[in-house]
Amino acid sequence: MLGRPKPGDSEEDLLRYQDRFLASGGEPGVQVVRRPDKRRGEPGTRTPAGETELGATRDIVSMDEFPEQPPPLTPAPPQKKSRFRSDRVRFEKDDPAERLDREDPHLTAVLSRIINIAARTANAVSEPSQNDAPAGITGQKLAPPLSEKMQAHQTDSNPSFGAPLGGGAPRLVSGQGLGGPGGLTAARQIHLENEAWLRGMSKAEILQEQGRLLAQLARSQEDGGTEGQMDTQTEPTLSDTEEGPIDMDSDTEGRDKESEPPITVEDLPVKPQEGWVHMNQLEPEKLEWIKDLPKPRKRGTRQAMQARFDFSGSLIPPEADLPPHLGLHHHGEEPQLAGYSLQELFHLSRSQVTRQRSLALTTLARILHKARSGHFASSLRGSVLSTLLDAGLLFLLRFSLDDSVGGVMAAAVHALWALLVAPDDEMQVLARLRYILEVVRPGPRVVQDVLEVLTRIARHSSASASQLNSLGLRERLSRYLALEPQDLLLEPREAVRLSTEALRLWSIAAGYGQACDLYSNPESDSPPPPPVEWSHVTGLRPFLVGSLKSCVGGLSDPLLREGAQRLSTAILLYLGSFYTQLPAQSSFQPVHSLQEMESLSSEVLEPLLSHQAVRSMMSELSCCGGKPALSLAGSQSPFPFLTGLCYLLHAMASTHRGLAGKFSPLLLSEAVIGYLRSCCEATPPLSLSSGWLLRHEYHLQYLLLKLAARLIPVHAAVSQHASLYHQVAMAMLPRLLPGSEHLAHDLLSTLTFNPDFIPEGRCGGPEAADLNQLLHLKESHSDPSPLPASQPDPSPSSSLGALLREAYSHLPSLRSCYLTHLSQLEPLVLRSRESYLGCTPFVQSQLLPPLSGPALPSDWPFLPLVTLYERAGQAESRGCAVETLPPASVESAVRCLQWLLVLELWREGGGKAVSPAAKLCRLACLFLCGSDLFLEPPVQRYGWAVLRSLCSPPQLAALDLGFPGSPPPGLASFQDLYSALLAQFEAVSFGDPLFGCFLLIPLQRRFSAELRLAVFGEHVGLLRSLGVTLAQLPVPLQLFTSPPEDSLSLLQLYFRALVMGALRRAWCPVLYAVAISHLNTFLFSQEPAPQVPPRYPRVTPQNTQDTGAVAIPPVLAVPMSEINTALHKVDTARRGLLRKTYFLTDEVLRTHLLLFKLPRGDSELGFEMYEQLPPIRDKRLSTVLGRDGGAV
Repeated sequence: MLGRPKPGDSEEDLLRYQDRFLASGGEPGVQVVRRPDKRRGEPGTRTPAGETELGATRDIVSMDEFPEQPPPLTPAPPQKKSRFRSDRVRFEKDDPAERLDREDPHLTAVLSRIINIAARTANAVSEPSQNDAPAGITGQKLAPPLSEKMQAHQTDSNPSFGAPLGGGAPRLVSGQGLGGPGGLTAARQIHLENEAWLRGMSKAEILQEQGRLLAQLARSQEDGGTEGQMDTQTEPTLSDTEEGPIDMDSDTEGRDKESEPPITVEDLPVKPQEGWVHMNQLEPEKLEWIKDLPKPRKRGTRQAMQARFDFSGSLIPPEADLPPHLGLHHHGEEPQLAGYSLQELFHLSRSQVTRQRSLALTTLARILHKARSGHFASSLRGSVLSTLLDAGLLFLLRFSLDDSVGGVMAAAVHALWALLVAPDDEMQVLARLRYILEVVRPGPRVVQDVLEVLTRIARHSSASASQLNSLGLRERLSRYLALEPQDLLLEPREAVRLSTEALRLWSIAAGYGQACDLYSNPESDSPPPPPVEWSHVTGLRPFLVGSLKSCVGGLSDPLLREGAQRLSTAILLYLGSFYTQLPAQSSFQPVHSLQEMESLSSEVLEPLLSHQAVRSMMSELSCCGGKPALSLAGSQSPFPFLTGLCYLLHAMASTHRGLAGKFSPLLLSEAVIGYLRSCCEATPPLSLSSGWLLRHEYHLQYLLLKLAARLIPVHAAVSQHASLYHQVAMAMLPRLLPGSEHLAHDLLSTLTFNPDFIPEGRCGGPEAADLNQLLHLKESHSDPSPLPASQPDPSPSSSLGALLREAYSHLPSLRSCYLTHLSQLEPLVLRSRESYLGCTPFVQSQLLPPLSGPALPSDWPFLPLVTLYERAGQAESRGCAVETLPPASVESAVRCLQWLLVLELWREGGGKAVSPAAKLCRLACLFLCGSDLFLEPPVQRYGWAVLRSLCSPPQLAALDLGFPGSPPPGLASFQDLYSALLAQFEAVSFGDPLFGCFLLIPLQRRFSAELRLAVFGEHVGLLRSLGVTLAQLPVPLQLFTSPPEDSLSLLQLYFRALVMGALRRAWCPVLYAVAISHLNTFLFSQEPAPQVPPRYPRVTPQNTQDTGAVAIPPVLAVPMSEINTALHKVDTARRGLLRKTYFLTDEVLRTHLLLFKLPRGDSELGFEMYEQLPPIRDKRLSTVLGRDGGAV
C-alpha cells in the first residue's frame, strides 16, 4: 500500500512519493487539465493547452467530485429567463469583453466612437488600444481567404468536412455548452444525426453545400473587414485621405504586435536573481506596466484614432509627443497618448475630487464652444455636439448644477451656456441686407424681396423695428417714398409693387410709434416741425367725405365698382376712427359735431344702405363654416366693405344715439339675418390658413352685435331678433382666437348678461317652463315637483319658473361672478385692446399670437365650479381638508348653476360647444369641491333643475361617456372620476338623493359594465344609502334594464348582493329593480347553448337580444372549442343560479326573481309580476331541478 505524505516531509520526500505512485500505475484522485490563458494574445490565436509563448506550462487541477465554481452561501432568487435568449447566436470561443464592446449602449460606448483618422495633412498617430478594433460575428477578426492548397489540406485532414465519415467522436461539436452529466452523450447523438444526414446526400449535393458555405465565409470576412468603416461614417473623425476612407479593421496593429519581440530577462529593468520565489518563469502580461511608453507612430499611418482634447478644448494632433509635466497623460485605456477623450471627461466629471469635476466640466464647455464655432469641422467627421447629447450631456449638466461646491456649479453653468448660447450664430442679417441695398444695388425684384423680409422682421416686435431704424432704414425708405412710382425708372408693375412694399413697411414702423418724422432732418439746425394736432385731422374730413360720395356713385358702374369699393372701405375705416376719438378731444363741440353726423347720415350713409350694390354684398355673406374660408379674401369679397361700414355706423350711433334707428335696415336685412343664423349652426374649421380669415369674420360679427346693442332698446323691430343676436354671441365666445381677448371681454361685459338680449325673462319664459314641466310630468305619471319625493309639498318659489325668474333677476350678479373668475386673462385683454385700438406706444408686436386654441375655454359657463374644485384639490394636496366652503364660494356655485339653467332652457344652441358628457363631468365638481356644498338649500334647488335639464331626451341620446376608448374632452379617465364620486358619496353624502341621481346616470345599460362592477364590487356598501326613489329618477328605468346584461360576473354580483342583503328594495329601490330584471331575464332565457356552426365567425349581443340570452363579447376567428366552452360556462352558471333561487329562504326575494314580468317605473316595486309562474318558466325550472336531483 502506498504511503501518504506527512506534515514534516520535505520536497525530496514529496517527489519520492510521486515517483512511487506513477510506477504503481494507479488512478489519480484528481485530473490535470491544460487550459489556455485567456489573458494572452488576441482572440483567435491557438496555443497548446497550458503552454505560454515562452514555452512554460502551467497545471490546472480539477476534481470530478466538486464543481468548478463554489456554491452560493445563500439561495439565489429565481432568475427570469428571456424567451429571446435561445434565438441569439453565441460561439464557443466568443470573448465576453469583445461582445460587450459590440453591444454596450452605455454612454462610454457612445463617446468612445468619437475618433479621428489620419489624413494626408495629418501627422502620424500612435497605436490605438485593442478595444478600438471592431470584431466580426464571432467576436474575432476573420482570417484571410484560404488558398486552394490550404482548403484541400483542411479537407483532407478533417474527415467530417467533405470526406467519408467514420464512427469516431465528433470534431465540430464538443458538448461543452450542454449542461449536466449527459452533455457528451448529447453531443455524440448530434454527431450521429449529422453523419446520417450527410450519408443521405449525394456527392454533388455535398459539393454544392461546401461551395455555399465557402461563399458565406468569404462574405462574412468582407463584412467583418468593413464593419468598422461603416460605423465610423456617422461619427466625428478626421478628414479622409486621397485614397479614400481609412479602414479601422486593418491588420497594421496586429502585424506590429506580432513583430514585437517577446520580453526576455535582458529587457527587464531589474534582473531576477536565484532564490526569488516564482521568478523562474516570465509572465509578459504582468510585466507590461514597467515598460516605457511607446513613441507615437510616424507619418503615413492610416489607423483610426479616438479624438483627444487638451484643457483648452483644442484637438490634440495625433503625432504630438507632449511631455508628461503638462498633465495630459493619465492611466486610461491609452496611457501613451496625451489628452482626454470625451468618455474620460465624462468619467472625470463624476469624480469625488472637486478640482477634477470642475476641470472636466470646464474642458467640456470649451469643447462645446469650439465645436459650435466650427473648429472641428475639418478635423472630425460627424458632430461632437450630437454625440454628446446622445451620451446624456444634459443629465450630466443637470446633476452638476446640484453640486454643493461653487466652483463645480459655476463650471456646469458655463458648460450649459456653451451648449445653448452661440453668439456666432446670431447672424448680422440686417447689416448684410443694408450692405446689399447700399453697395450691391440689386435689381427691383431683389429690392422688393429685401423690403418684404424687413417688413416681416418689423412685425415681430417694436425692438426689431427700432433696430431697423437704427441701421438707416429711414433714409432708404425716404428714397422710395419721395418719388412717385412712375418716376422710379422701372417697369410700371415693379414700381408700384416697390412703392407699395415701402409704404407697408413704413406703416408697420409707424404702428410702433417709430419713423413718424421720416421727412424731417434731425441733423439740420432747422427747428423741428410742429406736432400733429386734432385740427389737422379735422381738416381732412371734408375731403374724405366728398371722396366717399364719389365712390358711392362709382359703385353703380361695373367698371369702377372694384376700385370704388376698395377706396370707400378705406374712407369708412378712417371716418369710423375719427368719430370714435372725437368725443375725447378737448375741441369737441357737441352741437356742431352732431349736425355734421346727421348730414353725413342723410346724404351718404342712408343712400348707401339702400344701394343695390350694398344689398348685393349683403346677399353674398356666408359663414366660413358653410363655404370655403377663402371666400373671405379676394377683391370681390364683401367682408372688408361691410366691416368698414359697420365700424362707422357703430361709432356714429355711440356718439349720436338718435341716429341709431336710421341704421336698422342693415340689421333687418333678410340676408344679414340668414347669415347670423348660419353662424350659430355652422362649425368653422380651424387651421393655420382659416385662422387668419376667421379673425376678420368674427370682427364683422362683433360689430353687428355691438350695433344691435345700440338699436334693441330704441327699435322694436330689431328687438324681436334679440334672442338670435344672443345666440350669435354665445356661439362666438368659445370660437374667438388668441389675440381677440378684448372682444371676448367686451361681449361678456356688455352683451352676454344683458337682459335686453334675453327677452324670455320678461315675455313669459318662466311661465312657459312651468307649463312644459307640468305637461311632461303628467305624461310620465310622475310627481310634478322637481324636488325629491321626500318633500311632497314644495313651495311655489321652488318651481322651475320661479328658479328662472330668480336667475333672470340676478343677471348683473352673474356677470360680476364670471368676470371675477376670468380676471386671470386681464394682461391678455389689455394687450389685445392696445393692439385693437392702435395704442402705438404700448403695442409690443404686430404678429398674430400662436394658434393654440380659442381665447376662452369652450366650457367657460362651468368655470366657477371648476375653479372651486381646483382650489379644493390644491388645499387637500397641502394637507388641509376642506370641510366647509366660505359663503362666497357657495354664492359662486349658485350663480354658476343659475347661468347653466338659463342656457339649458333658453339657449340650447349656446351650449353646443360642450358635449353632454363634458357637461356631466363638469357638473361633478359640484360634489367633489367640498363636503357639504351640495347640501346647501339653493344648491339643491338649482342642482335638481340643472340635472333634469341635462337628462332631457335629446341630451340623453347624445350622452357618450366614451369609456374606455376615448374619455370626454378635458378628462383623462371617466372611470377615475366615477371612482372618486363613489368614494365621496360613501364619505359625506348622507344618502343625498341629488348626489345619488348623479351616480345612477352612468349606470345605464348602454355604458360600460366596468362602472357597474365598481358599484357592486368595490363600493357595494353604498347601496345601503343610495335611496333614490323611482319618482326621483330623472332617467327612464328602461335605460337601465334594456338590453339584457351580458356580463356574467356582474350578474353573479347582482345575485350575491341580493342574497347577502346588501341590496334591498327599502334601501336602493332603483338598483333593486334593475338587478331583479336582469337576473330574471338571465335565469329564464330560452337560449339553450348549442354548438355554434363554423359559418358564424362571431357572436354579438344583437344575436341574442330578443331571447334574453347572455351574449359572448364580439370576437373574430375564435376557435369553435373556445366558443362552446364559453357557452357551456354560461349555461352552467344559469342552471346553478336558477337552482339557488328556487331554494332561497327569503320568500319575497324568491318571488320577485321567479315571478318578475317586466320593468315599470310608475309602479311601487319598479316592475310588474305574474300571479303564478308561467308554463314555459315552470317547465324550465322543472328541467333544471330534475337534472340536479328530481322534478318539482
